[in-house]
Amino acid sequence: MGESGPTDLRTIALRAFLASIAINAALGIWALLVDDFGDTQQKVLISSFLVSGSMLAILINGTPLSRRVLWPVPAVAVGGLVLGFALLLGGLWAEADSSTWGKILLTAFTIGGAATFSGLLALLPLRPAHQRLRLLTHLLIALLAASLIGVLWAEGGGAGIARVIGVQSILVAALTLALPALSRYRPVEESEEVSGSGHFCPACGAELADYALSGDPVACGSCKQVFSVTEEHRV
Repeated sequence: MGESGPTDLRTIALRAFLASIAINAALGIWALLVDDFGDTQQKVLISSFLVSGSMLAILINGTPLSRRVLWPVPAVAVGGLVLGFALLLGGLWAEADSSTWGKILLTAFTIGGAATFSGLLALLPLRPAHQRLRLLTHLLIALLAASLIGVLWAEGGGAGIARVIGVQSILVAALTLALPALSRYRPVEESEEVSGSGHFCPACGAELADYALSGDPVACGSCKQVFSVTEEHRV
C-alpha cells in the first residue's frame, strides 16, 4: 500500500522517458534532413533532452524511493535533480546567465547527486558488522557535498579547502569500492559457533529472528523492509 505512490511515479517517469527518447530521435532526424534548423528548434531539442534527464533521475532513484531506504534522502535526491534540470530548462529559454542562477543550479545538482549516491549505497545488503562503514560513507558524502557548495557560494577557498575536498573525495571513492565488495562477503562459520536464526535481511543485513520467518511476507524489524522468503531458503 505504501509503495503505490513511488511505483506510480516510476511508471509515469518511465513513460515520459520513453516518450522523450522518441521525440529526441525525431528531432535529431529532423535536424539532419532540414536546412533551416534554427535557434528555436535547437532549444526544443535540448529541452527534450533535459526532460529525458529529469525522468532518468526519477528512474535511478526509483528503487530507493519504493523501498523508502534512508528516508527522506531518495526524495531529496529526486527533488534536487529535477530542480536542477528545471532550472536548466528555464535558463535555456530565458537565456539566464547570472552568477546567482548558476550557483543555485549547481547547488541543486550537487545535493541531488550526493543524495542519489547515498540512496544507491543504502541498497547494498551488508552484515551488521559493516553497517558503520556505510554510515561513515554517508557522512563523508554529505560533508563533501557541503564543502563543494560552500566553495561555490564563497567563490573560492584557497589551497586549504582544496586539500580538504581532495581528502574527502579519496575517502568516498575508497569506501565506495569497499562497500560492494563487503556486500558480497559471507564468512564461513562453523556450525557450533553460529547463534541466532542465521537469516539476514537482504536490504540492511540485520539478522532476522526465527519468529519473523514464520509469516509471509517477512518484515525486517530493523529497516522495516517487507519481502518474501521461499521454501527453498528456509531452514
